[in-house]
Amino acid sequence: MEDKELSNDQSYNKNNDLVILYNDGVKLFDDGKYDDSIPIFEHLVNKSPDNINYLFMLGKSFYEKHDYNNALIVFKKIIQKEPSNAIYHNYLGNIYYRLSSFKFAHEQYKKAIFLDKENHSYLNDLGNLYYKLKKYETAIKCYKKSSDLDKANPVYYDNIGYTYLRMKQYEDALYYTKKALDLNPFQASYNYNLGNIYYHLDNDKTAYTLIKQAIGLNPIPRYYFKLGIICNNLDDFEQGLYNFQKAYDLEPLNSEYNNYLGNMYFLVGDYKNALTYLHDAIKLENDNEEYYTHLANLLWNLNKYDSAKKYFIKARKCSS
Repeated sequence: MEDKELSNDQSYNKNNDLVILYNDGVKLFDDGKYDDSIPIFEHLVNKSPDNINYLFMLGKSFYEKHDYNNALIVFKKIIQKEPSNAIYHNYLGNIYYRLSSFKFAHEQYKKAIFLDKENHSYLNDLGNLYYKLKKYETAIKCYKKSSDLDKANPVYYDNIGYTYLRMKQYEDALYYTKKALDLNPFQASYNYNLGNIYYHLDNDKTAYTLIKQAIGLNPIPRYYFKLGIICNNLDDFEQGLYNFQKAYDLEPLNSEYNNYLGNMYFLVGDYKNALTYLHDAIKLENDNEEYYTHLANLLWNLNKYDSAKKYFIKARKCSS
């Protein structure tokens, strides 16, 4: 018996059902529910394997879920179907970047830029790759091209400033990070980055003000930690201890925070807490010469010479 062709009404209903399902998947994607959007787009791709929109949303869902291997498979299929679309090449570059396949990431970013030379976002992504590879001068060239194409985007100025900071070109870093902050004064990272530059310029009071503002906008442990260091430089050990404690409370498994907190308690004479945090730092990172040395110094100060010698020996082993 021959298969009966769908009537126009049946065909319309089938297509309409797919549209509804696609819109449901997009809403789930927009809500960040990637585990729910993926099965929908997989179903749609099975129904219409040549539909680029379905494949694109499936690949994006995998990407946002950080399932880069499956995202790679999908975007390779997309590019086979549409090899001249810059967006897809840039996405594939981002996937390779996340997978640390930097050679392939570079190839895809260059293809995207070749296809869309005026896209400032693609140039920025290429700059990020060069930054990752520590090719800082080449990264800055990409970031500057991005900023020339989109002068109102603070991200690119901040990237330039941050790269100059890594190169220890502090005046250039200051200039560009100020431009980023002028464009968006309520971005916590710009306040922090500018404060960090002033810290490297030994202007601790200005650094304190800016990083305090960053914490007000986004109280993350890294900001508290830097503020603790600056407070110590300003001889405000009480505030230093407070900020190191805040960093630790937010990220207790960070060995550096444990180490600094232990040293601060040592400094203020609370040896019990100092011992606890310095021991914990070593538990979290047992090959760090500095941590063993700090604990050994504390034990020596407490007249526990045998224990101190043991940790001095471990410190030397770490350095050998």
